[in-house]
Amino acid sequence: LACTVKSTGKKRIIPVIVRVSDINDNAPKFINTPYEVTVPE
Repeated sequence: LACTVKSTGKKRIIPVIVRVSDINDNAPKFINTPYEVTVPE
């Protein structure tokens, strides 16, 4: 995960673990890559 502070332009890399659970025997499918999200402070 890359994080950029808008006011200063500083960047930081943050490790993130995403666990995907599936309810059937089929492999999960990801339609959109990459995914983007905004996290409010």
